[in-house]
Amino acid sequence: MKTDLTSSTCQPVIPAAVDQMAERYRLIDGLRRLADFLEANPALPTAFSEAAVTYFPEGTDDDATRSEVDRIASLMDASPHSEAGGEHYVVAQDFGPVSYRAVAITAARMARRYAAQTYADSVVPDQVPHAS
Repeated sequence: MKTDLTSSTCQPVIPAAVDQMAERYRLIDGLRRLADFLEANPALPTAFSEAAVTYFPEGTDDDATRSEVDRIASLMDASPHSEAGGEHYVVAQDFGPVSYRAVAITAARMARRYAAQTYADSVVPDQVPHAS
């Protein structure tokens, strides 16, 4: 078992946590490489005005997913807030046009989204419009 030497309490790192940290480091590395690439290639267009890294707590228990957003908010020293009529519980930190967000979406909202997606292949337009 590995030990997390960055923690003041030196907690053991379980294999799942090691995998999560590897994914985290890959994301951070990719963001840095993207920033370097865009900076080195100023002629490349950037078709967006904002970019976000968004974390969605897993699970269907609204209290548990909101608690996870509260936990993240305390790590960020930030206050969560509700959006989308209370169906999204969000904490965010902005870095100019780039942000980190943790979002808990209510189980009811996710169920409505899933239900709407079940019709996605049922509606087929007669013609596909083309841009002029």
